[in-house]
Amino acid sequence: MEIKRRGFILSSLATGLMGCSMKNAPQSTDEFLDGIIRNGAMAGLVMLVARDGKLIYQTQKGFKDAEKTTPINYDDNFRYASLSKLFINTAILRLFEMGKLRLEQNIRDFLPNFAPKLLDGKTPTITISHLLTHSAGLNYCFNPHDNSDYCKAGVSSGLDSSEISLDENLKRIANAPLSFQPGTSWQYSVANDVLGAAIEKIMGKNLGAAIDELINQPLGLKSPTFVANPNSINPVFYRKDNQLKLMDGETIVRNADDDISFDTNRIYNKNAFPSGGAGMGGNAPDFLKLLEAIRIGDFINPETRKIAKNPIIKENSNYFEPGWGFGYLFSNLINPKKANLNFGRNSVCWGGVYGHIWLIDFENKLSFAFLSNTVFQATSIGFKQALFSNISSNFTAPN
Repeated sequence: MEIKRRGFILSSLATGLMGCSMKNAPQSTDEFLDGIIRNGAMAGLVMLVARDGKLIYQTQKGFKDAEKTTPINYDDNFRYASLSKLFINTAILRLFEMGKLRLEQNIRDFLPNFAPKLLDGKTPTITISHLLTHSAGLNYCFNPHDNSDYCKAGVSSGLDSSEISLDENLKRIANAPLSFQPGTSWQYSVANDVLGAAIEKIMGKNLGAAIDELINQPLGLKSPTFVANPNSINPVFYRKDNQLKLMDGETIVRNADDDISFDTNRIYNKNAFPSGGAGMGGNAPDFLKLLEAIRIGDFINPETRKIAKNPIIKENSNYFEPGWGFGYLFSNLINPKKANLNFGRNSVCWGGVYGHIWLIDFENKLSFAFLSNTVFQATSIGFKQALFSNISSNFTAPN
């Protein structure tokens, strides 16, 4: 399977998320995280680690305001960004268990008008599985001033300021050409927004209510939402000229070769469509509960869990870091030795551009959620590799 390297995929978000490997991490996790705050890489962070169903590590470091007067708290709310995607994929897996859909089913069975074409004008079949694994040929627009097909079509990323409906965004996505024949390559994309629209159709209600019914209520999660109360989410920072700057409202931030458009007020806007790819907010404890529910228990049955742990896209040296592939639960650790990690085989991970990382290690009965308030920093390759190495060294037994 060919891996497409386009636009934002080469920046810290997807590049950092596709593999996380580093050999040595002699320091404690507290020492490591203290250094992150001390050197100004992040303003504040929260990290929770659970092993065998018990919380074994919890910390909060740094501040949530520019004046450094208000310490960050472990139960503060954050903009989840792409952590939202795990809610969507989990909801799809639950609907699969209920017999409401098949993983190889054509998305047009639920969204008849969603029929994007290839460059040759043909309309291929896009399956639920293609969307879950970002192998449908869709793409992203992160900078509205970019000249890409998605930006010219006005597609919203779910991070930007947008008051169009979810249906309208789907129309715009469908009007842009596919990058490749579905199932033949990989491209990080708006696939989760398409899946969110399918969830709405299947459940007969808006996406927020559907996620409440499928995930939040069964697990007792109180914080995850698509629309938050005003000023209930931590402020966000970005680095510029080696300093932390407060992001306020609509902001374009330079990251590597990309200008990324954010709107920190989107989470408060009731008129913004519920983006399954980037639109949710919530706290770290609730997100850890979701990770643990995926890892163990009857929230997802053993057969579905087995399917979800299977890497659909195998190792590919053209893009993935050594030892990593991709599946229904995002990055999948196929070969821990190649990755130089103590995490178990088929551990899964992903993160979010607002500064977050998560991982589930099924073999070692371990889950962790790392949330911060500084964009890009947590998803950079260097930080992610160092954090994963530290956690795998300090909280798992050597393989």
